[in-house]
Amino acid sequence: MNFLIGAIGANLTMGLVTGVSAMATNIYSLTSTISHNISNGEDDIKKLIKEADLDVKIKTILCVLSEIKINISSPYTLHFSVQEIKNAIKDIETELEQIQYRITYNNSLFIGSAFRKYKFHNNYDRLETLIKTLDKRYKMLFDILKIENTMAQNKDITNYLTSSTLDKKLISSSDIIHNSIEFID
Repeated sequence: MNFLIGAIGANLTMGLVTGVSAMATNIYSLTSTISHNISNGEDDIKKLIKEADLDVKIKTILCVLSEIKINISSPYTLHFSVQEIKNAIKDIETELEQIQYRITYNNSLFIGSAFRKYKFHNNYDRLETLIKTLDKRYKMLFDILKIENTMAQNKDITNYLTSSTLDKKLISSSDIIHNSIEFID
């Protein structure tokens, strides 16, 4: 039975990890492209990506998420924390895509580029904030993991969270998997 429940938890975690893995691959590509670009204007962003060690940070988070032991009886706080890390990574991916779009546009300009090209100061500020948010959520996950053994699912809070902020797909998929299991005596 423990194996079965562990498999359910692995399935839930793997769904999140698969999503993060796809985003991570895109982030690696974007950071590489941005870092090796020769146009001007995004030097601060290149420096931020390098100083934040963004690729290694994302890879480390991906490894940790894939190794967390999570199952159907794990507190929803843990599920919520993992989902919010995924959301933070998605936000970083979206911002990097915006930066890459602006770089491509700037590189396509020939005449009047000094007046028509995009600036990157707002992107820099947003990316810096998003990286800090990811760091805080990652730290929060470790704080939750420290006390996870003392936690239990609270259905009242769980129902509130699922109706307001927690990803309903995560909860509904866990319910579907849980309800479709037949225990053999």
